[in-house]
Amino acid sequence: MTVVLERTLDRFHRRGRRHNASKTAIVDVLRGRELTSGELEQTVRRVAGKFQKVGLRSNVQFYADNSLPAVVALQAAFFNNATVLLLSPDETVKRDEYGFQTKEAEVEYIITDSKNFNLMLEKVLLIDGSLPPGEHARVALINELPDGAYVEPAVRIKKDVLILLYTSGSTGLPKGVMHSHYNYVTSLQIMHHLGWCETYDRVLVASSLTYVSGLILHGGSLAYGATLLLASSVIEVDYPRYAELYKPTISLLLEVPARNIVTNSSRYRNAVEMVSTFRLMLISGTVFPEKLRISVQKLFTNVNFVQLYGMTEAIGAIVASDPQPVIPISAGYAVPNVIIRVLNESGKPVKVGAQKTLGYWKRMADDCTEDGLYPTGDIGVIDEDGQLNLLGRNKQFIICFDSPSIVHEDRECSP
Repeated sequence: MTVVLERTLDRFHRRGRRHNASKTAIVDVLRGRELTSGELEQTVRRVAGKFQKVGLRSNVQFYADNSLPAVVALQAAFFNNATVLLLSPDETVKRDEYGFQTKEAEVEYIITDSKNFNLMLEKVLLIDGSLPPGEHARVALINELPDGAYVEPAVRIKKDVLILLYTSGSTGLPKGVMHSHYNYVTSLQIMHHLGWCETYDRVLVASSLTYVSGLILHGGSLAYGATLLLASSVIEVDYPRYAELYKPTISLLLEVPARNIVTNSSRYRNAVEMVSTFRLMLISGTVFPEKLRISVQKLFTNVNFVQLYGMTEAIGAIVASDPQPVIPISAGYAVPNVIIRVLNESGKPVKVGAQKTLGYWKRMADDCTEDGLYPTGDIGVIDEDGQLNLLGRNKQFIICFDSPSIVHEDRECSP
């Protein structure tokens, strides 16, 4: 059982950075920028001071591609104890759904980048580029905001909502999953406890900063002294370019969902030297059929694999396999502080732990069972060794917001 330290995200990150202030913390490879741990802390606190100066301390929407300015802006919002609604730059998601989430979450500011900028009624803070033509009184560049001294806010570590992520699943009604500082920091600590991120690692996260998987791996890399290599997205990762610049050093890779590994296989083959340096590959996002398992293992012959199982309501992994040279058949064991229970013939496994959501935004009735466990909707069995084997979903479809239903694996496994 790992000991969960009750810290705000600000204090948790500062603790890790001060041990390695001169070490490179983050590299934006495709943009040619990098910061040391000390420089990153100073930059985040400077931007956090700017946010406090303009009154950004409440509900904020974050919508941007992976970049160094995006990481800084998101950390600064977190450090101000703002409630951050994470929205992914995803063209398949309808704007009316984003509008619904923005309105229900009572968003006051939107933090975005020039690529994803679009005029909205809320105040918009751009992390890069220049102001669009015309007069936009509610739009400002973060770098041009007035400076202010950052003052650490008072935080109710287990009660204040830090992260808001919307999910619909099989209900058809988008529900905002709320997570506190305590939930998020717990996930980062468990990640480190399981050995997924060490100070000597150079971590390439092929997942959006606004996805749970990407959020945890980005945050954990920065908190525990690894060097984070920023990739733009799963689809756009330029593997040969990373291989050319960092061929002896990339040691940890996250790919979610797992089928994207096969989708990107040609790029991996073109970056053989980089692939050969991988210490660990974390894979998740779908049930792993034998055909997919064989295809992935042909690409990676000297890599240890960890298969993960988690969900938005638990902000990170709740089950993880031990590192193995072959892709594990089972999802593995429950991580520290998580209980898994398999219920009767309905096949609904449920869980609880320090990571578990505070509940749903404005829908506290749609929460957990009376004894505090959360029904996942997945079907699985626990074998004699105590490992969870996932068999599928109890409901094989997702009811989308104002659109036809889709099979969940078609969405989760699409590139």
